[in-house]
Amino acid sequence: EPVRATPSVQLESAAGITGPFAVESNAILDPAASTISIASAGQARFYRLRYSGAVSPATAVIITSFKIVAANVVLAYQVTTNPP
Repeated sequence: EPVRATPSVQLESAAGITGPFAVESNAILDPAASTISIASAGQARFYRLRYSGAVSPATAVIITSFKIVAANVVLAYQVTTNPP
C-alpha cells in the first residue's frame, strides 16, 4: 500500500519554471512502483524531486515519465548514481 512521501524522496512544485518551489505534503509515494501521485491542481505546475538519501554526490533522482490518471498526476522516477 502506498505511503505518504518520506524525507528520502520529496515532490516539490511551482506555478512557474523558476519557482519558488514548495514541498507537496499531500504527495503519495509508492516506492515499490517508483511513483509519486498528487491530485491535479487544475493549473499548470512544474515538478521536481528532492532525494535526501544520497550516498554519494553523484546520486540523483530523475522523473522518467508523468501521466494523468483520473484526477491525479502520476510521476514515475528513478534513483541513479550516474545522472545524465
